[in-house]
Amino acid sequence: MNKAMKIIGIISLILLPACEEVMEVDDLPFEERLVIRGVLQAGDTVRTIYVGRTLPYREDAYVAYNSSEEVPDWVKNATVSIVCDGRSYSLHYVAKGNYANDSLIIQTAKAYALTVQWQGKRVEAQTVVPLEPELDTAYVASKTQIDVARSQNAWFEYKVKGIVKAETQGAAISAGFSYYIYVTRYDTTITIVGSPFSYNVYDTRDFSGVMEFGATATSQDGQHFAITVQNFDQPYFRYFKTAGNELNSTTGGYAPVAWNVTGDGIGMFIGASRLVSRQFK
Repeated sequence: MNKAMKIIGIISLILLPACEEVMEVDDLPFEERLVIRGVLQAGDTVRTIYVGRTLPYREDAYVAYNSSEEVPDWVKNATVSIVCDGRSYSLHYVAKGNYANDSLIIQTAKAYALTVQWQGKRVEAQTVVPLEPELDTAYVASKTQIDVARSQNAWFEYKVKGIVKAETQGAAISAGFSYYIYVTRYDTTITIVGSPFSYNVYDTRDFSGVMEFGATATSQDGQHFAITVQNFDQPYFRYFKTAGNELNSTTGGYAPVAWNVTGDGIGMFIGASRLVSRQFK
C-alpha cells in the first residue's frame, strides 16, 4: 500500500506543471504620451528634435541599427514649433522621429519655447541656452607606472585635472546651469580612442566662479587626453540626478524622473553650449 501511494505521489508531481493555468495579460492600463528629446546647441541650427510616443504593452518598437524600416513609436506628422524673441519657427520632419529647422541659429543667453501638437495631445517646454564654458586649465597632474601581468608594455595610471570657470552673471542665467565634464583619450593622430572614461555633472549653484575637477585613467605611455565641458540649462542637472533612480525597497516603486517637458508627454528640451580641449599631456 505504501509503495502504491509513493508511485501515485510521484506521478502527481510530474503532472502538476501541466495543470498550471497560464494567464494572458492583454489589458494592462496604458496612457499614450508624447516623448520629446532635444538639445539646442549654441552656434548650430535646430537639427534633431525627436518626437515619439509611448507604446502599449507588447508592442515592439525595436528596429535593426541603420535600418530604413519605420518603427511605431516615431511620430511623423506632429506640428512642432519653437518660439524665440517673439518669433515662431516651424520645424519639419526629417527622419527617424526627428524634426529640424535650418534657419533658426541657436544663440547663447536666449530663451526658447517648444510646442508640439499631435492628435489632440500637446506638450510644451522652455529652456535658456547658457554661455560657453571657460576651461581655465587642463593638465596631467601625475603619471605612475603600474604592473600589468599579461602585458609586456609598460602601463601607467594618469591623474588628469582641470579648472572650469563658471559664467553666472546676467539676469538670464542667474539661476545657475549644469556643467557636464568628461575626459577622453586620444592617440598620436588626435583621433578619439573609445568612449569617455570619466564624466560627472556639476551644478553651478554649488560653487562660486571656479570649479576644480579630476579623473583617473589607466593607459600605455605617451597618452594624450582631451576634456570636454558641456554647459546645459539647469533642468539637465535635475534630470541627470533622477534618471538613474533605483527601486525603493520600502515603497516598491521608482522615484519619478525630473523631466522638463509638460503637458501630454515626457522628455527633455535643453539648451547647451560646449568647449573641447583637443589635446594635452
